[in-house]
Amino acid sequence: MISGGCLCGAIRYTISAPVGALRACHCLNCQKASGTGGSVNAVVPTDSFRIPKGETKKYDDSATQSGRTLSRHFCGNCGSPIYSHRNPNPGFVVVRAGTLDDPG
Repeated sequence: MISGGCLCGAIRYTISAPVGALRACHCLNCQKASGTGGSVNAVVPTDSFRIPKGETKKYDDSATQSGRTLSRHFCGNCGSPIYSHRNPNPGFVVVRAGTLDDPG
């Protein structure tokens, strides 16, 4: 079981599938959402991702290249970006790697 959460601890999540690889995105929207040069992400099956503590806020964004709607979920208290998914959900969520308890 993999776990993670936001900076202030209001949001906690678990992932019940292995994280095989990380993906980086450097699109302008990811740069603005993270305040950095982009985001580093773990792509995991939707049904393996659970939030047992807290509730995220959501911002619906238009994906830069495809134009699809991308829901960006974050902590409403501290602002930490937690995960995102396309709409309709394609069966996976994109979890921000920096929110994992053990980023190794």
